[in-house]
Amino acid sequence: MDSQDSNILSSEYATRRKRLMALITQLRGLGAQADLDLPRIVCIGNQSAGKSSLVEAISGITVPRDAGTCTRCPTECRLTASSGKWECQISLRIEFDTKGKRLSKPKIVQFGAIIKDKTLVEIALRRAQAQILAGDPTDKGTMSKLLMMNEDEIRTFSEQASFQKFSKNTICLDITAPDVVDFQFIDLPGIIQNAEPELVNMVETMVTENITGNSIILVTLPMSDDLENQKAARLAQIADPEGRRTIGVLTKPDTLTAGSVRSRANWVDIIEGRKHPLHHGYYCTRQPDDSERARKISPEEARRVETEFFQKTEPWNTCSEPSRFGTKNLVDKLSNLLTHITDQALPALRQKVDESLTASTAQLRKLPPPLTMDPSSELLSMITGFSSDAQSHVNGTDAHVALVQENRSVYRKFKIAIRKTAPEFRPFLKKEANGAALARWDDSAVVDEEPLEPSDKSPNDPVIYLDDLRKHIRSSRTHELPDIVPYPAKLQSIEAFVELWEDPISECFTKVNEGFKRTLIDLIHEHFSRFPALEANIRSLVNSEIEKYESKTLQLLQDLRRLEKVPFTQNEHYLSVTTDKWHSHYKAVRAGAVDGPTGKRKRIAADQGTTATAKPAAPPATPFAPPNGFGLPSSSPFAFSGMVGTAPPAGQAEATTSANPQTAPAAPALAAPKPASFAFNPAPSPSPALTANFSKAKEDVERRANILHMLAVEGYEDLTFPDLDRLRAPDEYETELKFAAEVRAYFQVSYKRIIDFVPLMINHNYLSDLVGSLQRVLILGLALGDVSRAAAYLAEDPQVVSARTKLSSKQKRLLEVRNELVKFGV
Repeated sequence: MDSQDSNILSSEYATRRKRLMALITQLRGLGAQADLDLPRIVCIGNQSAGKSSLVEAISGITVPRDAGTCTRCPTECRLTASSGKWECQISLRIEFDTKGKRLSKPKIVQFGAIIKDKTLVEIALRRAQAQILAGDPTDKGTMSKLLMMNEDEIRTFSEQASFQKFSKNTICLDITAPDVVDFQFIDLPGIIQNAEPELVNMVETMVTENITGNSIILVTLPMSDDLENQKAARLAQIADPEGRRTIGVLTKPDTLTAGSVRSRANWVDIIEGRKHPLHHGYYCTRQPDDSERARKISPEEARRVETEFFQKTEPWNTCSEPSRFGTKNLVDKLSNLLTHITDQALPALRQKVDESLTASTAQLRKLPPPLTMDPSSELLSMITGFSSDAQSHVNGTDAHVALVQENRSVYRKFKIAIRKTAPEFRPFLKKEANGAALARWDDSAVVDEEPLEPSDKSPNDPVIYLDDLRKHIRSSRTHELPDIVPYPAKLQSIEAFVELWEDPISECFTKVNEGFKRTLIDLIHEHFSRFPALEANIRSLVNSEIEKYESKTLQLLQDLRRLEKVPFTQNEHYLSVTTDKWHSHYKAVRAGAVDGPTGKRKRIAADQGTTATAKPAAPPATPFAPPNGFGLPSSSPFAFSGMVGTAPPAGQAEATTSANPQTAPAAPALAAPKPASFAFNPAPSPSPALTANFSKAKEDVERRANILHMLAVEGYEDLTFPDLDRLRAPDEYETELKFAAEVRAYFQVSYKRIIDFVPLMINHNYLSDLVGSLQRVLILGLALGDVSRAAAYLAEDPQVVSARTKLSSKQKRLLEVRNELVKFGV
């Protein structure tokens, strides 16, 4: 490679090194060191280990020297090669408060003007350190005074009681000169051993924190003492057990006299790597002694004297590692090493920035956002949101359906509970009833209701027989005429089942209220949990409102139940139809036409009120002319299809009667087609008993249809199958049957009212009215107009505020760091 190519490569390397040093400086200014392990060289050493002299030799400046400890805060020296004259700018990087707590973002404070005379740096460093230790490093008043003080005045100023002994805030020196190498390092206070334990620990902690991770540890080791005795060497070994990041700098070689043969040989073994080996090895420097400093020799003169010393003094001049001697060799090594580790660290730094950004963003999302409005407006917004959500849950809107669905389940159970209170009338005498059969009684078809599930039935419901009814009626009779049921008898029977409604109503409200209160508590926690005091007040106000509406609603429900004790309805048509249905049903069961007690009523639609009008087109050729096996056309509601034993659609006949009970559809004209056998779709063979029962049902329908047909021929039109039951001979218990039908029918009327009105009252008078009042109640109860009270309610948990502030600052800092890395090309 020719000299021109070498110069180009050297220039490119120097340019990149300069850019890398500038990048690290920029990142430190942003506070990246709080989150990232930035590459750095850290200079440590025991007190009086020659560290100050080494710093002077590397930086080319004079640093303060006093008896005892002089350096009391970190000093970051940043050297930049330039074509201009020598200049130095001192600034303070404030990262910690007076208690040592890291600030969210560093403050960079420029301290004084640019220094162009090297001799003024020492006093400027004394002033800068005093500014950091004085308390508030950003105080411009203190700075103005310090910039005018001489050394004695600074010393007096530093003796104040409030003055800190040490600080982790940093003095930064930006030195530009034509004769320096692009390089930067951090000089830490010397490790002390003979001082208060608190101060000793403070300095050691500062050193330990700075020599971890991506740091190159530059440990100064005076050759006047054995290496094993030096605390700085032990701390470096703890931080870097394998010695891959440590460089030993041996100082004060001129203190070893010619007679110190064993000591000199020991240090040569260390320099040449035979003892205490380190990955980057050791360097030996010689700095001006006291007399030379007194003569104020120049840096150039000091380097010349150093070179001559190592060239002429044994055993250093015969060492096999001559590149290990001299400050220049050390600086070149450090500069190249820092450039290398910085270049190598950038991709990992970028990855760490991205990972930290993702993590901090995720953590921020877990915290409640900061309040953006004034306390009163913020509180009003929160109350409005809570009230709106409560309304949505009650109405079942905006996907908040759980409460409404839960209430529907409660209301269904309430309906069943009320239905189970129906009076259990049986059209038999006690001696005629079979107890086991009566337990299977099912009258759901009569009332157009779905049959109750076995689990919904109560086996202990009292059964009322005809002889019980007769006794009850007689016990209420006074001046009534025969067969006239006294009003008190009916009233007592109605009051009896209404009294049974108290528990179902109370239980229904209790169940709905439990779910509602649980929902409100959850909503209160969801909306106000970040403010514990506010949440407690909201819960108290809401509970008070709940109690008020509970009392009011329970009273309304009791009033509603009491209203039902007095018989009344304007739904007379339904009452009349239902009374007739029950009367016909009881009479049919009593006559044996319907197998009531067995629980398997024959599903004969004719017994449910279906009518037949007889207008025959021609007289029948035979009493039975069954086109489909029942003497009915296939379109007739009485026509059965499917396999034997299949009932007609449930409620089909009832629907016809209920739709127009006064005008029934005409029965079909019974023509005389060819006799046909009973037809059904092939299916598994039914049991003989089932076939026999169905055959009997078939015969009953055919027989009754034929009777209606013959009556129609005689002019008795518009008759129904139940009309045939009325043609039966008077029953001696007709009064009781009629009484049972009327009471049971009125139960159906009031039952249908109560199962609607109770849920409606709970939904509207309790749930809707209560949530509708919440916003007004909370605004008044919290005294929303009082700004100070609103502010007190919204006082956040200090820990939450602190965590959010830290994360927000970290996120902002990382974004700035990432921008700088992107600009650099990482």
